[in-house]
Amino acid sequence: MNSGIRRVKAGVLQLPGRGGAGVVLGMTLLIPAAHAQLAISVVTEPATGISATGATLNGTVNGNGTDLSAVYFDYGASSAYENIFVNAVPFNVTAAQGATPVSLVIGGLSCDTTYHFRVTADDENGQRQVELRRNNPFLHDNVD
Repeated sequence: MNSGIRRVKAGVLQLPGRGGAGVVLGMTLLIPAAHAQLAISVVTEPATGISATGATLNGTVNGNGTDLSAVYFDYGASSAYENIFVNAVPFNVTAAQGATPVSLVIGGLSCDTTYHFRVTADDENGQRQVELRRNNPFLHDNVD
């Protein structure tokens, strides 16, 4: 039996109902963002290719059936991420691609400095997901 409940967009459900004399009653239920389950998943992976002046930032994104319209990295010498919304490669990920590795080659790093970074993704509806559990620091020290 179809309950008639349908998802309008992330965090919004429509619940149908019927009143007497054929009057259609219903409501739209807005689920606060703190309780809405996001379809997007992002995982920040360790940096690789650390050289005297640069590194490659890595992550994995998955729209879980939703196209990702933008994938970014935020990075900097503190967890305030002085460089934000820097385009990852690839920048767009289709739903058909599933879990997709993304990366960003950065340069101009200073020696003996710890850098923090994270991956961020936006879906086709403008819903954003950021991995908040860790900021994946790496020490950019003197590389021979």
